Amino acid sequence: MVYRGRLGPRVCGRASGDGDHWNLYWQSESEKAAASPSPTPLTVTRTVQPTPAPKETPTPQRAPSPQPVEAPTYQPQERPAPSPSIQPTASPTPDVSRFMVFDRDVHLNALSYFAQQFTVTRNSRMVGSFSASTPVECFVTSSNNVVLYSSGRINGGKIDVMLRPGTIYLTFNNRFSLLTSKNVRARIYIIPIGP
Repeated sequence: MVYRGRLGPRVCGRASGDGDHWNLYWQSESEKAAASPSPTPLTVTRTVQPTPAPKETPTPQRAPSPQPVEAPTYQPQERPAPSPSIQPTASPTPDVSRFMVFDRDVHLNALSYFAQQFTVTRNSRMVGSFSASTPVECFVTSSNNVVLYSSGRINGGKIDVMLRPGTIYLTFNNRFSLLTSKNVRARIYIIPIGP
């Protein structure tokens, strides 16, 4: 294969090779006329870049197929026969129609008295009883000193008196006794009877 080009005044050349190596021969017009039998070859080496190897495409792995799980077998269990139920005993319902306001023992020295104050918010009824070792006096009075109940000097008695809203006093009196002290036991309730 012959290449002709213009590298200088009247210069031509030719080349031969195998694809990777080429021998180039350059001659001027005068040299061509002389035509030496063996021109000195000029060797040019062409570097061939290696072709990169194709990348391996990863083969997708298949997920393992699930193994069938055997369903548990239900075994019915025998339940014991129910024992006879015990019915709870009904507790007595507290009586909300009345309220205990006084339940105690009171000691009265000679020439002394005891008074307990109550506040009543609506029309009510005071009921109860008391007893003493020796005669005493019992009074139920209002805040303006109105006597609602007076027992006189007795060893015991019952109280039953109507009350209006306000402050009420329950009094056990022993001021009339110069030497003797007294012991009094009393239990008093208030029963609401109106709005």
